[in-house]
Amino acid sequence: RSPLSSTRSGSSGSLRVTTSSNARRRSWARESAPVSQPAMEYSGLAKIVIKAALNPKVYAVSATMVPNTYRAGCPVKPSSLRLLQLSYWGFDGKVHRGELILRDAAVQKMITVWTSTFASKFPIRQMRRVDVFGGSDVKSMAADNTSAFNCRRVTGDPYSLSPHSYGWAIDINTVENPYLAANGVWYPSNGLAYRNRSVSRPGMLFASSVATKQLIAQGYF
Repeated sequence: RSPLSSTRSGSSGSLRVTTSSNARRRSWARESAPVSQPAMEYSGLAKIVIKAALNPKVYAVSATMVPNTYRAGCPVKPSSLRLLQLSYWGFDGKVHRGELILRDAAVQKMITVWTSTFASKFPIRQMRRVDVFGGSDVKSMAADNTSAFNCRRVTGDPYSLSPHSYGWAIDINTVENPYLAANGVWYPSNGLAYRNRSVSRPGMLFASSVATKQLIAQGYF
């Protein structure tokens, strides 16, 4: 490239740049003066909005994916279950990814339920398969875990098979929505403060809640 030799302004207001090349010739570069109207205008009020989405993903389930919640003799085999991964709003106001193991025929119903629930920004503590908790319903509830499939007896009633064994039932925010078992015991023990339903707190479900209405609409109650 030619080195810059000198610059000066012309009578018309344009900028003139003089460069030299091997000291044998001189070339001129000219830049026109700015026009009175800008070619492009920028607004300081421009705002980019990125919308969060449920983004559901459905996968087949194998026995190795449910080692602690499925066993021989359960009413529903892994081949009739599905893994549903989806986004949810956490108590921290951020979007997280969760997962539910469901009966294959329940997947679309749950996507419908969670689409509306997600849009309402209803907070979820966590959403993990119960296998993470060794298949223990008590441990899952104490962790405030939202979950579905778990082939087991009803907590507090060892003589009855839980609806969760069929992959249809779902528990949501188990601490904020404690469960009174048939034996008169409330589960989980760390959710006792939420037995008082007269005070509405984040994560609690009521008849007026979006999730409750959607579950009813999908035939869950």
